[in-house]
Amino acid sequence: MFRELGLPAWVAIYLVAIPLAIIVGVSVADPASPTSLLVLAMIIGVGLLPLAMRYYHESLILCWNSALVVFFLPGRPTIAMVLTGITLGMAVVKRAMLRQPISIPARTIAAPLIIIGLVVFATALLTGGIGGRALGGDMWGARRYAGVFVGVFGFFALSSMPIPQHKAMLLAGLFTLSGTTAAASDLAYALDWNYLFLLFSTELAFLQAAGDQIVGSFVRFTGVCWAAWAVFNFMLMRYGLRGLIDFSRPWRFLFAAAALFGTLMGGYRSYIILTALLCGSLFFLEGLHRTKVPLIALVCLALGSALILPNTRLLPLAVQRSLSVLPFLDVDPVARRDAQGTLDWRLEMWKTVLPEVPRYLLLGKGFAYSGTDYYLTQEAVRRGMIYKSYEDAIISGNYHNGILTVIIPFGIWGTVAFGWFCIASVWALLRNYRYGDPSLAGINRFMLASFLTRLVFYLTVYGQFDLDLQSFVGLVGMSVALNAGIRGPVRADQRASRSRPSASSEPGMPQPATA
Repeated sequence: MFRELGLPAWVAIYLVAIPLAIIVGVSVADPASPTSLLVLAMIIGVGLLPLAMRYYHESLILCWNSALVVFFLPGRPTIAMVLTGITLGMAVVKRAMLRQPISIPARTIAAPLIIIGLVVFATALLTGGIGGRALGGDMWGARRYAGVFVGVFGFFALSSMPIPQHKAMLLAGLFTLSGTTAAASDLAYALDWNYLFLLFSTELAFLQAAGDQIVGSFVRFTGVCWAAWAVFNFMLMRYGLRGLIDFSRPWRFLFAAAALFGTLMGGYRSYIILTALLCGSLFFLEGLHRTKVPLIALVCLALGSALILPNTRLLPLAVQRSLSVLPFLDVDPVARRDAQGTLDWRLEMWKTVLPEVPRYLLLGKGFAYSGTDYYLTQEAVRRGMIYKSYEDAIISGNYHNGILTVIIPFGIWGTVAFGWFCIASVWALLRNYRYGDPSLAGINRFMLASFLTRLVFYLTVYGQFDLDLQSFVGLVGMSVALNAGIRGPVRADQRASRSRPSASSEPGMPQPATA
């Protein structure tokens, strides 16, 4: 029409851009109001819609382990929660447009996850609902319910599309390295860049702020710890233990050692245990126990001990707290007392909680709890009244124990379903490791070792069901996507057919799984 009138194209652009700019300017005149944020988010969302339609699956993989939050939504959910819903919706729409039947990937794993979702939903209905602090309700706990549902639906979202073989290492690396975004929280607090907390979680900087405010405490960098752990995991996935100890490339070992030291800055003893479990699993999966590596490791351990033991007191207190789990280390009394205090706190809480387990076997307690009771209990503890310091944790259901965070909220039914999921996941990861494409051997080995490490740690040391379920699902969902399902042994006729190129097959795409 504009061409027929003899008007240039820029006139049409201005006729659209100027009214839109006026509408946006009026809508966001008050940047703090929820309406302004919602309008701005809708405009940005419409602009990003073409990218979302093209890269929705890759976006979910990239953000699954990230610390990014969606600040304009109630409760500031993580971006992985939002992208899970978007990915599922896009996958359904895509199959409908292509007239493809909607199938359930890896039913062996999907079945227990569906049961977990049904148990959690039924428990919420029978125990007074989900609650919602962000929605102004008196009952809190909706975020934990959301964490479980994201874990359940996240598996279907992650495994909804197979990952092309030529993109496997890139996407697996981004999946792991997205955890480095956690360091932005510590950076924002240290440099007083508070605007970054619009995009990143504020919870990670809590211990850092506590170290500055509480007399006699010390600074702990949780975000740096998580970021360094992500880098260390990427190095293990990319090169394996065998590649890290390749002395012809010493930078690998030095970089991994620096990342491992960064994990100690959080002051968490658990990362010493996680490192030992993960490296031990890879040690046997790579067959290094049949080589001279154990002897070399013992020599390096002796040299490292000779270097660290006399100089432990020179390390930051957060690092000393992390190392306090090791025997015979002369750490600062402040760090040892702080670490011992949390251990005693947990043991005393578990003694109080364990007698309550039979009460919730048939019908769990659920995640919802009274926000008023929680606040009053915290105030009573803070003011020195006759309350145990762990009673607020009991009210909120944060038992610091993997089994307790399943069996008390969701009873025996949730526990059995979760056990079923763990067994099915280990079976699937083991088959993909044994029968997967040789080019994915390093990734499949790391996924299996990482899952086993997290599972053993969850069952024996520490766990939180809603958070750890997302971690477990992320690993097994990525494995299913990378291997296009659950692999099985290949027969001779199938091996021959795979060796012949097919005109209908897309280069770089993994072949369909046999199991």
